[in-house]
Amino acid sequence: MRLPALALTTLAVVLGASSAAVAQTDNPNEKTTVTDIQYRISYSQEIPGNCAVLGFSQWEAAKFKGWEAFQVSVTLGTPPSSRTDSFPVSPPPKYDDELKYGGNVVSPPNGSHWVLIGDGSYRAGPPPAEADCQAMLTRSQAVIPDHKVTTSFRRTSTCATKFDKLTKAQKAVKKAKSKKAKAKAKKNLSKAKKAFSSDCSQ
Repeated sequence: MRLPALALTTLAVVLGASSAAVAQTDNPNEKTTVTDIQYRISYSQEIPGNCAVLGFSQWEAAKFKGWEAFQVSVTLGTPPSSRTDSFPVSPPPKYDDELKYGGNVVSPPNGSHWVLIGDGSYRAGPPPAEADCQAMLTRSQAVIPDHKVTTSFRRTSTCATKFDKLTKAQKAVKKAKSKKAKAKAKKNLSKAKKAFSSDCSQ
């Protein structure tokens, strides 16, 4: 699930004039969350001396059951010259959880998801590469000083349907008048809660 091909070290320069703030919405099936950026240096096993610096938006999968990321908003630089740009991510659920580079697989910690921010920065040349790769990491981190992005999520269609049924069941309980109607409404609510919580999260 990759953003447009942009090198982190030159991100602030390469970005065009088009930018859009993350849209705030009252849609209960969409939400935005500030997520951490994790940076990794991956050293090539196939060509010694080559390396990549990669930055990822990271979030805990368990807290986002039934949600899929669809947009990332990045603030570049520091005030007063900072700017925020937003980009769509490619269709889920192909997260960058097992990104391959140079014979290595770069993966997030257990239970987390990653979306690659840009296409990373790369160094090609003979060993030793350590100093160049560390300098490239420092430049990449400086482009997004707070190491945060705003990641926008929407419910999967299945969970959106289950959430709609849950909402209707909750309203039915409030509207029920008679003892029999309340009992039936509560029973339906219990079923809706169980169906929702098995695969989805608030």
